[in-house]
Amino acid sequence: MEAKEPCIGCPRIRKDEYGYLCDIACGERTAWRNYMAGIKLVVEWIEERLERYKVAPKLIGFTMLSEEWQDFKKECGL
Repeated sequence: MEAKEPCIGCPRIRKDEYGYLCDIACGERTAWRNYMAGIKLVVEWIEERLERYKVAPKLIGFTMLSEEWQDFKKECGL
């Protein structure tokens, strides 16, 4: 999963006081921001459910799942 902003290191980057002018042409920054917003929404939804239902660790191996979940969130930059 690519969590890195696509504009970092881009040779065609054009930015002014209003934002990324180059995004008008390529749209990669807008697509990336929308993608990250979607990931954030899903992560929040899942965490809310885990807290609400107090999933018992022994029932689903939550210890392992929890470690994977933390790794996933770091990978996404959350």
